[in-house]
Amino acid sequence: MTVGSPACSPPPSAFAPTCSKDSSIATSDCLRPGGAHRADRESALPARRREYIWSRQQQGDYQEAFALVIRFLALKPYIRANADGTIETPAVVSFETSGRPQTWREVGAFVWREVGGDAHLVMDVRNGRVRSVWSDAAASSWVNLPVPFLRSARLNVPLLGLATLELLFTIVLWPITARSRRGQRATQRLSDRERRAHRLTRIAALLAVVYVAGWTIALVADFPSRVGVEPWIRLIQLVGLLGIGGAGLAAWNAWLTWRAARGAWARVGSLMSLSALVYLVWFSFAFHLISIHIS
Repeated sequence: MTVGSPACSPPPSAFAPTCSKDSSIATSDCLRPGGAHRADRESALPARRREYIWSRQQQGDYQEAFALVIRFLALKPYIRANADGTIETPAVVSFETSGRPQTWREVGAFVWREVGGDAHLVMDVRNGRVRSVWSDAAASSWVNLPVPFLRSARLNVPLLGLATLELLFTIVLWPITARSRRGQRATQRLSDRERRAHRLTRIAALLAVVYVAGWTIALVADFPSRVGVEPWIRLIQLVGLLGIGGAGLAAWNAWLTWRAARGAWARVGSLMSLSALVYLVWFSFAFHLISIHIS
């Protein structure tokens, strides 16, 4: 692929160099053109810290969620702006086979040259936002696209972990609170509906934890590369449907708990369980852990 490929690039004028390609020249000395280019460059700087994904990444099935976790484990799946005016692409979005981080110095409007090399990095920037990133050192299919924050790994993987921990906490406290309630039976008796909602919410939490554990095993066992795993995936999805379907039960339990004006811990706990299950519902469908398609 060449720099300024018409298939996925801004107009050629955007790539006109504004200084020598000598890598010893500081970026601040290169950015002398006024007007739109300079303003766009400055407004695009925060976007360089966003996560990026390969445009050919598998989408529409559970592998999308797997890629999210892998991006998070890569620790730095985003382009970083350095203090000396250069930018750095991490190994996870490396444009060459060694998988090492690469440093680039700007030589034109949204065009960078690798420090110590001849490769060029190009950003398609429109209205101050980075639309795509690619390099002439990589195949033409290797285009990196920015990830919206609400679908980013650095937001969703920690939230998934917190939701799972909350559900685990709910399960662990289940026998403890049951024993405590038996000791307080004379002063704090639950109605039949409250007891049923409480129990069903705990069962939903247990199924949700089994569901997350099942997908964790699938990720570690590298299900995408295995043959004959479809029945196991469908089983995990079935458990997930039962578990995350419990979000409605958790909402019922929270409503009964707050209506009965029970203790603060009971009310806060009901909302935490509801929040964890609702988030798991969103995550499962947003990243296709539950989907008609498997591959």
